[in-house]
Amino acid sequence: MRIAFFVGSFPSTSETFVLNQVTGLLDRGHEVFIYPCGGNTQGKEHGAVKQYGLGERTFSCSPPGNTWSRIATAAGLLTRHLPAHPVRLLKAANVFRHGRDAWRLARLKRCCFWINQERSDFDVILCHFGPHGSIACDLRRQGLISGKIATVFHAYDLTQFPRRHGNQVYRELFAEGDLFMPITAYARNKLLDLGCPKEKTVIHHMGVDCTRLAYQERNPRADQPFNVVTVGRMVEKKGFEYAIRAIAETTAAGHDVRGRFVGDGRLRPSLEELATTLGIRANVEFVGWQTQEQIARLLDQSHAMLVPSVTANSGDEEGLPVVLMEALAMGLPVVSTRHAGIPELIADGKTGFLVEERDSKALADRLGMLIDNGELSREMSRRGRRRVEEEFNIEKLNNQLVATLTRLVNGM
Repeated sequence: MRIAFFVGSFPSTSETFVLNQVTGLLDRGHEVFIYPCGGNTQGKEHGAVKQYGLGERTFSCSPPGNTWSRIATAAGLLTRHLPAHPVRLLKAANVFRHGRDAWRLARLKRCCFWINQERSDFDVILCHFGPHGSIACDLRRQGLISGKIATVFHAYDLTQFPRRHGNQVYRELFAEGDLFMPITAYARNKLLDLGCPKEKTVIHHMGVDCTRLAYQERNPRADQPFNVVTVGRMVEKKGFEYAIRAIAETTAAGHDVRGRFVGDGRLRPSLEELATTLGIRANVEFVGWQTQEQIARLLDQSHAMLVPSVTANSGDEEGLPVVLMEALAMGLPVVSTRHAGIPELIADGKTGFLVEERDSKALADRLGMLIDNGELSREMSRRGRRRVEEEFNIEKLNNQLVATLTRLVNGM
């Protein structure tokens, strides 16, 4: 199959699930091309990018950044392409019809980009996140690309985006798109609530490469600190605040707990200040952004992972964090929250612990249980690995993806 990926940025350090699908489809003999709609500024150092020559398969069609760049770009594009395509380009630049998208020249640049392509025919256009599915439908409607359109829905595109643009934001996408692939049952329900046709939906999980994630049973020693790791962007929905408070509670209960916080973001200064205020600044380390290899090493050095996700005041939610799958695959017991799709991976008391959102005392209580009960920790470790191998193994999931897309192309 000839497959186009429509994504935000590529490669992206926070969206390794896209990279896993791209390389998986290439491994299975398919032609793959990547079209970032919002830039491609992160994760270029990832080994797979060089190994698979993904730079040569990636073609940015993102709009220019500032006003003067937009003006210069518009002048150049119109000069080159207007004589041959006057109606198409003038429609794309119509701010009265298309508003901000036209003003930012996003539609005009996309239009000119695809006019210049030697080939724009695909078997499937696989779009990650709802807005990129809408872009693909718009391009197909204009006759600029062809192929079946499958859209993967994750999290913000089902929460923040409709909240900002209205619940009818995907009306045309739902009418014209060919397949919709929410990553969890929770996401599927959100999608159906927005009006997506039930018969066009199929749940497709994101996954991890179990062969590259070495499993090890955790055996913390009583005379050594208990190492806890939390990974993600330092934004409200990640709930880092409650991880810090849980570490403080666990420390106050007499346990020697050390926390590592991997990632960065606008909340980092306030989180560091909170750790100082709670008197545990010496017990926590903020290590900033790390490569996938560095994160794997940090997971290796940890005894448990905290994933205290919450629904942000803006309505933003998680999907199902891939790093949580990675932790389970490597044998880390996980303490998390009953949030979005997380309970579809974590079975409370079996593959980890789940507590209510924003309940730092409950998080601390479950951490204490892992510290005090080594056999429980080891059993959760074994069950967690099996769970990922069975249902979130990228090899199995990529085989399913090929089968799903083949059926789509064949009209089955």
